[in-house]
Amino acid sequence: MSETNTPKKEEKKSNKLFLPIVIIMALSLIGNVVLLLTNNSTKTELNTEILELNTKNEEINTLYTESTKVVDLLKIDTANLSSELKAKYAEIQRLQQENDEMMATITDKTELNKRLQANLKKIKRLNNELQTEIKKLKTENVDLSKKNTKLEVKVDSLKEKTIVLTDKISKAERLMVEYLEAKPLKGVFLSDNFKETDKAKRTQKIEVSFSVIKNELAKIGERTAYVRIINPDNQILGKPEYNSGSFVSDEGENLKFTLKADFNYRGEKEDISLEFQDGEKSFSPGKYKVEIYITGYKATTTTFTLK
Repeated sequence: MSETNTPKKEEKKSNKLFLPIVIIMALSLIGNVVLLLTNNSTKTELNTEILELNTKNEEINTLYTESTKVVDLLKIDTANLSSELKAKYAEIQRLQQENDEMMATITDKTELNKRLQANLKKIKRLNNELQTEIKKLKTENVDLSKKNTKLEVKVDSLKEKTIVLTDKISKAERLMVEYLEAKPLKGVFLSDNFKETDKAKRTQKIEVSFSVIKNELAKIGERTAYVRIINPDNQILGKPEYNSGSFVSDEGENLKFTLKADFNYRGEKEDISLEFQDGEKSFSPGKYKVEIYITGYKATTTTFTLK
């Protein structure tokens, strides 16, 4: 009887010792689960904070990029910005650089978040001010460009009027010719005299005379009168002994001449007489043309006919 009761007592004693161990293990397990859940929650919150900070920094970088694009898109070189706009643009650059440094060095997320928020607010304000000022500057430049265009039109118009006026003055200063005569002459038998003829075979020389009239607007000084005698074949008569040659007209043409006379215009009428003789050759019949040029421009013209 006593032997049977002894094992039962030992079994009860063993059960009493096992129960506390189970309870302790259960409590430990619950603690580990709670700790694990707490760590997971803390890790999630930390990841959320880091994500928010990265998002804020990215937003700041985006605003900085927009600030740079404002300058580029509006085609305004930072070198040409006003000192005030330069300062704002430089401050945005500084804040962006500061944000990068804070993200790399500050471990206190609360402090980092606070400073990023402050810089974000500053950059938003500076960015808005920069865009407003540059757009205003662009508008002013457009207005100025329109005014410049109008001014250029006025200047061009004035230039045209000046050119027209200069041309009128230049023409008004020209020396004009009157009383132009071109006479074909033949020799008088047994005499040194000549008389006018209309017969080609009898013509020995052509006498050209004209008067340069007074022009009070013309400048005093040296001038050259060029005489061009053009035969019926449209050829310019000329001989070396008469110093025949060429000159440049006021229209830029290189023209041949038959005779020339240099004279000093002194503000008074100038009478000029020249003659051309073609030696042994006889003049061909037909219509001749005589042109007078005074230092490049055509002053007058006349014709005569030989039979």
